[in-house]
Amino acid sequence: MDYKIVQIIPAPNNMCAIYKDETEIIKNKIVCLSLIQYKDGETEVILMDMTDGDGEISKIGPDLKFIEYS
Repeated sequence: MDYKIVQIIPAPNNMCAIYKDETEIIKNKIVCLSLIQYKDGETEVILMDMTDGDGEISKIGPDLKFIEYS
């Protein structure tokens, strides 16, 4: 990992990441927004979701199609 998490902010309950592969649409709850800092000192706010069933929370994947917030 080339960054460290500086601050975590809970995401709204109705915010989801929508992914699509060849066969299905996958909807993951966005757990938090995170302020991260890269090794060069630059900062960024990212969205984090639970991408699999093991409970690991990570940065939203590159195959994200869109964010649903209703």
